[in-house]
Amino acid sequence: RHTRYGTVTGVQTCALPISSSLEPINMSWMPESMELLVVLRPADILNSGLGKGLLADPTAQAALAASLPGMQVTDIESVTMGFSSIVATMVPLITQSASGAAPDPTKLAQQLAGPGTVAVVRLSKDVDLAALAAAMQAATKTQGSTTYYTMKSPQEGAPETAIHAIDGKTLLTGSEAGVQAALKAGAGETTRDMFSFVGNNHVVLGFSSPALVGLSAGIPEPSEGSPGFALSPFVTAVKGKILGASIGMNFSNDLDLTISLQLTEEDAAKQAGAGLNQGVALAKQMGPLLAGGAPPELGPGLQGLLSSLAAGGRGDNVTLTAKLPASLLDALKNQAMNFAPQIQGLPGGAPGFPPAP
Repeated sequence: RHTRYGTVTGVQTCALPISSSLEPINMSWMPESMELLVVLRPADILNSGLGKGLLADPTAQAALAASLPGMQVTDIESVTMGFSSIVATMVPLITQSASGAAPDPTKLAQQLAGPGTVAVVRLSKDVDLAALAAAMQAATKTQGSTTYYTMKSPQEGAPETAIHAIDGKTLLTGSEAGVQAALKAGAGETTRDMFSFVGNNHVVLGFSSPALVGLSAGIPEPSEGSPGFALSPFVTAVKGKILGASIGMNFSNDLDLTISLQLTEEDAAKQAGAGLNQGVALAKQMGPLLAGGAPPELGPGLQGLLSSLAAGGRGDNVTLTAKLPASLLDALKNQAMNFAPQIQGLPGGAPGFPPAP
């Protein structure tokens, strides 16, 4: 395995996005063959400027209260989810979608809720799981000397949800098969080498699998004259060499976005970093023109986003960072709200909206 430390030659370098105020990602209890890691930090998100705006929304308040009976979402420090065999599950679905066929949501829920899927919820306050389970009329079950509880999943067609108290502030949950497998395997290590490239953020979505190398070989080359042609050197460098990919988001008054790729070779990362830096430079040069062509309410925020772009990396890692200003997020939200009635007014309505009156 190549070291991840060093400097990408000719590229504006930046450290991997790790916030010192956040606890390190704890991967104990995750599946041994994990390919997808998801981390959410609800308390930190909802205490941010953007998050406080969400909490002020009555609809959001009602949804959070319904999804977490007996708990306050601001008491949840983190939710860490691990999925194994995610590539084998998702590739057929992507192929099916590309052919125009809609995936079966019930079948997908069953596949994702197998023994290779589990979540750990860490709280800032003790919770009495036995009392909570009784209030929710959950069934009490045991595996050896360990007690856990099962209840009907809120997702139609999904297996029952199981939950076990690791301690007063830490809950293990998933399908019954997933919780049983995790209890049998034990807590394991708190870190995983395959996910060492993933930054520590309020929201983390990380993929790591040798299968990504073969899948990335199919990335199409941008055609000459297309908007993405400037990224051709980057695409050439990463094609067939991606081991891992991650998206990280940090919430403040704005939204900080980090996209990282782990490649099979440090030389490939250097070439990819140089190519990405060229693309970023071009995007910044085109910024005023692109922002000027956008709707007036989007222009300033789009200009701020393009100005914030930065490419970097180290070792076998290449990274793109950006800041989405709150003004841009608000404008996009308003655009979506204005667009919904227009779709609803189409003959017969549209999926997800009531039929037109």
